[in-house]
Amino acid sequence: MSGNGRRAAVLGSPVAHSLSPVLHRAAYAELGLTDWSYDRFDVDETGLPGFFERLGPQWAGLSLTMPLKRAVIPLLDGISATARSVEAVNTVVFTEDGERLGDNTDIPGMVTALHERGVEQVDSATILGGGATASSALAALAGICTGEVVAYVRGARRADEMWEWGERLGVDVRTADWADAARGLCAPLVVSTTPAGVTDALASAVPQMPGTLFDVLYDPWPTALAARWSALGGAVVSGLDLLVHQAVLQVERMTGRVRAPLDAMRRAGRATLGLGATRPKAVLVGPMGVGKSTVGQLLAERLGIGYRDTDDDIVREQGRTIAEIFADEGEPGFRAIEKRAVRRALAEHEGVLALGGGAILDADTRAALAGLRVVCLSMDVEEAVRRAGLNAARPLLAVNAHERWQELMEARRHLYAEVARVVVATDGRSPEEVTQAVLDSLE
Repeated sequence: MSGNGRRAAVLGSPVAHSLSPVLHRAAYAELGLTDWSYDRFDVDETGLPGFFERLGPQWAGLSLTMPLKRAVIPLLDGISATARSVEAVNTVVFTEDGERLGDNTDIPGMVTALHERGVEQVDSATILGGGATASSALAALAGICTGEVVAYVRGARRADEMWEWGERLGVDVRTADWADAARGLCAPLVVSTTPAGVTDALASAVPQMPGTLFDVLYDPWPTALAARWSALGGAVVSGLDLLVHQAVLQVERMTGRVRAPLDAMRRAGRATLGLGATRPKAVLVGPMGVGKSTVGQLLAERLGIGYRDTDDDIVREQGRTIAEIFADEGEPGFRAIEKRAVRRALAEHEGVLALGGGAILDADTRAALAGLRVVCLSMDVEEAVRRAGLNAARPLLAVNAHERWQELMEARRHLYAEVARVVVATDGRSPEEVTQAVLDSLE
C-alpha cells in the first residue's frame, strides 16, 4: 500500500468468521482502488473507545458487527435516521473534516435483496425469532408490508420487545408463541432471523406452494428450511444476499463511488463459502405451449430441487401479466425486461429453470446458456395451437394462431438448436413421459 493509501476494517468480537474483508477487497480490486486496504480487528465494547482514539487520517470507514452496533453510537458525531430507527449502527464513515458519521446498511440491504427477487410489496409477513436482526427485519418490512407482521418468538420478554419495536417503527406487529411457528410459513413473505439449526424442524411444514423465504443465515448453506422451500418452488433469499447488498452500500459510502461491483462481490463471497458459481441443474427452452412449466415442475419434483419460471418472475416483479406488458410496452420493451429476468435467474437459481419461448432471441442470453444443461422441448404446429390456443395470455398468437406459430418456429428453430444440448419431442406423450425422457437425456 502506498503512503496515500486509505484504510477500512470490520470490528467485532468474535470477528474471525466475517466475510466483510473478502467482499470489500473484491470491490477494491474491481474498482481499481489498489491503494485501499480492508482488515478485521477483534474489538469488544470496552476496547472500542481506545480503538477510535488511535485512528489516523488515512481511515475511510468501519464496518461494525456484534456487539458494537449500539456501543459505537456515543462515539459518533451523528447517525442517520435509518440507524436511529433501530438504535444500531453497522457503518461508520470518516469525513474529510474529521466527523464520524454512523449509518445502518442492513435495513436497505434487506430491502434491496428482496427487491432483487421481485418482492416489492406484500400484504402480510412472518418473522421467525426476535432480537436485533428481527428488529432490522421489522424496519425493512415497514416499507414493504402493507398489513400485519406476525413474529414467532420464545418467551414474554421477546414478545414485548417485538411489540415495542413495531410501535416505534409504525409496523402492525402481532406476536405468537414459537410452538406455533409452522402456521407462519403460509405467509407470502417469511423472514427467518434465528441461529443455525433452530428452524430445521420447520422444514417438514413448508406449504406446497410457498411464497418467499428470507433466511438471514449464510453458513452453513442451505439451511434445512431453505432447501425444502426451494425444492417446492418457493423463492429464497439468503444471508449472503443480505451481506453482499449491505456491503455494496458500505463500499459506496466509504469510497464515494456511485456504484459498487455487486456481481464481483457476490462471486467472491460464494467462492469463499465453497458454494461455487450458481448454475441451474437444467434449463428448459422451447416454443410457447410446449409444456415447459408442467414438465419443469415434474422434473424438479423428481430431482428433489427447486423450480423457477422466468415468466413467473416477470409477472411478480412487474405486477402485470405478460399480455399487459406487451400491450403497454410492445415486444421490444418486454424482451428487455425478459433479458434482465433471465440473467438474474441464471445467476441465482440452482434447480430447474424454464425460460419463455422467445428468451433465446437475445444473443447475450444464448451466450449465457453455453455450457449449461439446456433441453429444448419440441412439438408440431397442430399440437402447439391446440395447447396454446387463441389465449389472450399468448399475445403473439392472438391473431392467426396456426400461421403465426409456424412463423415464430421457423424464425427460432435454429436458435433453439444453437443453445440446446438435447431436443425432446413432446408430441403424443404425457407430461410424465416427457419428464422421464428429459431425465434420461440428463444422465
